[in-house]
Amino acid sequence: MTNSSKKGLIKVLGIDIAKHSFQLHGVDEGGHIVFKKKLTRRKLAAFVTNLPPCVIGMEACMRKTNFTAGVAPEPLER
Repeated sequence: MTNSSKKGLIKVLGIDIAKHSFQLHGVDEGGHIVFKKKLTRRKLAAFVTNLPPCVIGMEACMRKTNFTAGVAPEPLER
């Protein structure tokens, strides 16, 4: 299965936010792991922008409030 076809299966994307890199964990509708990947901030923005609609979960922390600037093309649902 190619990376682009794996992206189409993602229903939930978990992101572990670090200072310079991000660990991604994507799962399908059944909760099965579709992929695990480590990306830089620049690559993360491009990756997330090209995903189909899905739930994105990440830790909540005040020092990381500007994380979505430049990543989310539209307002995030709350």
